[in-house]
Amino acid sequence: MVRASPTDRAGSAIAVAEERRRARTRKPRLGGRPSRAAALELRDRILQVATELFLTQGYGSTSIEAVAASAGISKRTFYHRFDDKAALFAAVVHRIIEQIRPPPGVPLLEGANLQKILRRLAGLILSAALTPEAIALHRLVTAESVRFPNLVRAVYDEGWAQEATALIGDLLASFGRRF
Repeated sequence: MVRASPTDRAGSAIAVAEERRRARTRKPRLGGRPSRAAALELRDRILQVATELFLTQGYGSTSIEAVAASAGISKRTFYHRFDDKAALFAAVVHRIIEQIRPPPGVPLLEGANLQKILRRLAGLILSAALTPEAIALHRLVTAESVRFPNLVRAVYDEGWAQEATALIGDLLASFGRRF
């Protein structure tokens, strides 16, 4: 039996590691179901394109065909991910609101007294409401709400305003009980 020298073993370990690295960097094969990461990346690309089109062209002027063409996908691929334009818009609204919310680690009720806490909350709400995306979304919903009342519902159903109102209401109620 021939034993491999330490140099041979190291060389084969390097070759195995190199093969693994190449396997990770290979282009995915065409066809079939995409990996979870690829599916999430595709969804993100569709949402980026749709956000841009909705906010610049409006809801009524943005078509599924335009979204698919701009994202470089087929309509079939689009419909595998979203039921219709309304579902796409709801996903866009959700994405915008998640982007303008304070990060999870930001303490919302931090402050020595009620006044400081309310000022902090007001500042967070104001900075979120004045982002370009929030302003563009508000403008879009206002302009298109008569023709497409479901747009208002999509924004309202996201629940961010109700969350803020409930948070402030609970805060005021807890401070009211202290006095």
